[in-house]
Amino acid sequence: MIDGWRITKPHKWMENLENSITDDIWYDIREHFGVEEITDLGDDQIAEIQEYLSEIEDDDYLMIFQIAIRNIINWWENESYVDD
Repeated sequence: MIDGWRITKPHKWMENLENSITDDIWYDIREHFGVEEITDLGDDQIAEIQEYLSEIEDDDYLMIFQIAIRNIINWWENESYVDD
């Protein structure tokens, strides 16, 4: 084993970063669409968000943002289609 400094628990760092970015993007989406709850978003609004996601999908630099946007879309799907 190599002695020296190492990042400890990098998975926790990434999880915290992902959660923070997801929260910030959710705030931005709420402000943009004027909604309070995830279920206040309509199909057209989610389609607009998905369209943006498809525009940035090939940009590895924006990968953490892609994950955050997918988190929000999945959250919307889970909340909107609970009874289906």
